[in-house]
Amino acid sequence: LVRSSIPQGAKEAKYALFQAETYGIENAESLVECLREVPQVALGELELPSYWDMSVMRTKEVQSDYGLTFDPSDNINMVGKVPLTDDELQVMQQLFDASFRKRYTRDRRGGKVPDRLEVQRGFRVQNSMNWAEHRAR
Repeated sequence: LVRSSIPQGAKEAKYALFQAETYGIENAESLVECLREVPQVALGELELPSYWDMSVMRTKEVQSDYGLTFDPSDNINMVGKVPLTDDELQVMQQLFDASFRKRYTRDRRGGKVPDRLEVQRGFRVQNSMNWAEHRAR
């Protein structure tokens, strides 16, 4: 099903991948190679950032109340979550340092206020529907 859906187009490839993941067969050895092709086929037309890790992309059925704009006939989104590298965490720390303001509020009642926030870990969420909305603007 997955292999034959790839030439049919992006929507069909995403749906086949969704079915494979739903039934828990995405790790079966016979499917592993063709499942690697699906994200590229399904998402190729979106001009995704080159730094996105396509190997972590998984399908998710989207409901109309998710806050995304999408074609109702194509409600399969592809999403991935990637841990940030040390360099990316350092950039995030710089962002936090530049934007953090030490503020005393009434609820502190003379208590300590942190001098800064330290970034311990972070993730990049790769969401194909969000990306498509962003590109459409």
